[in-house]
Amino acid sequence: MRHGAVALVALFAATSCIIGNAFYQKKQFFPAVIYLAKYRPFFAVILAQCLTFLVMIAKFICWIFFGTLQRSEVDNILSRAWYTFFDMCLVFAFFQDELNTKFMFLFTIILFVKTFHWLLEERIENVSKRYEIPFICLLAAIDVFHIAYFYWGTDVRMLSSLAVGAEYYILLFGLVSTIVRYILQTISSLRDSPWDQKAMYMLYADIAVGLFRLSFYLEFAPILWSHHPFPLFMVRPIYLNFRFLRKTVRDLLMSQRAIRLMNTVFQDITVAELAASSDTVCIICREEMHTLATAPPANGETVQQQQPRPSSSEVASSIKRLPCSHIFHATCLRSWFQRQQTCPTCRLNVLRNPAQASQQGQRQQQQPGRGDRHVAQPRSATTSSHSPLESASSTNATSTADSSRPAFPTAAGVGFI
Repeated sequence: MRHGAVALVALFAATSCIIGNAFYQKKQFFPAVIYLAKYRPFFAVILAQCLTFLVMIAKFICWIFFGTLQRSEVDNILSRAWYTFFDMCLVFAFFQDELNTKFMFLFTIILFVKTFHWLLEERIENVSKRYEIPFICLLAAIDVFHIAYFYWGTDVRMLSSLAVGAEYYILLFGLVSTIVRYILQTISSLRDSPWDQKAMYMLYADIAVGLFRLSFYLEFAPILWSHHPFPLFMVRPIYLNFRFLRKTVRDLLMSQRAIRLMNTVFQDITVAELAASSDTVCIICREEMHTLATAPPANGETVQQQQPRPSSSEVASSIKRLPCSHIFHATCLRSWFQRQQTCPTCRLNVLRNPAQASQQGQRQQQQPGRGDRHVAQPRSATTSSHSPLESASSTNATSTADSSRPAFPTAAGVGFI
């Protein structure tokens, strides 16, 4: 922090000396500006000062809307910024005939706006306690304004203007995905019990936004191909969005298949089997598993009458046994299968020959010491946008199903840069 402050003061002093020297030599405003613009070392220092002011403005806006940023949020933004920097190099190579200070300034503003989109996505996915509705509306207004300006307020024959407008179009698609996730997170937080269908609705939203984004790329690509033999910077976003869309559809189909197997093939355990189990803690939600008849009364409640003692053959319909003999809450399994189709404990693929795996699990249960579970932590990762979930990585769960954050990079925010 101290070294950064020293560098900031030194840069500000150098800029002040350069501007003061230019006005001292030229005496007038216009000749001084021409002198600063043509002398490249002075112009580079002024650009560095402008970037510094832009970073300070970004930090001030973040402090107003988001408060103190977490270390993970800063690291994620820096990682995405590096990917964006290399994409910008490809864009600059494509538009080298139109490359000038104005063009670079426009793409710097895009990177500036992208940063707030990424940060908003981080906060929404982490179930922020603060409501971000004003900032969502502000970003939506900025995206719509730039789309209207670059498509109707500039010369359509300039490909650079179309590319900048298209980038804001992609940002608007990502913002729509973030808004949908925010609405689903808000509905889930208002419910007294966990919402099992939230992850499924997020997958539907990701598929819809992914289709719109991919169709936009396929519509915009021929325009560039008509003016350039091979726009290389278009290949990566089209590939990432297509791969993301394919993976999201596959995840949706696999999760529906796993849930259908859970409801029709996987067995409900009996009360006697639950009582004989050595471990009755569901490792997904970290809560004790009880049947309806054996569940303890809530705090402050008294049992009015003696509950009938459950028979050993009574079925606990809220608890399911996987083919590997591990038992979990049915609602927790539903949420887990919406992200991955494996056993939370032993990582057995429940979609691979469920009948044969069930017979193998029963044989293991009959052997002494094979039916006990070894509790394992669920893998922590995130599920997009969203993209959905910048290269569509595999998704995992960290709790009962409230976390659905995509691992970086995802296709939710993939654009030209």
